[in-house]
Amino acid sequence: FSWNSNQTLGDESAYVMRFLPNGTSVDPAFQPRNYNLGGRRNIFRDMRVLPDGRIVAVSDSLPSNNTNNDFSVVRMLSDGSPDTTFSNDGIQYI
Repeated sequence: FSWNSNQTLGDESAYVMRFLPNGTSVDPAFQPRNYNLGGRRNIFRDMRVLPDGRIVAVSDSLPSNNTNNDFSVVRMLSDGSPDTTFSNDGIQYI
């Protein structure tokens, strides 16, 4: 797995992708997704794969008004799609 931020039009979206065992090809079975978490800078800081295969990533984001950072937890299913049993859309803002 890899996570990072993707800068588009001055905003950054956090994204996650999974690689095949060879380490050079993106796994086509995994649904890479950009997460715009409500700020102008969204960065996943850590990620864990749970024993059942679901993925949890934590991020911080710098709001557009440059106030304190906001934090979020994103939970995905093993195929990369949002886990809608977690906070209805897979994202919990803190």
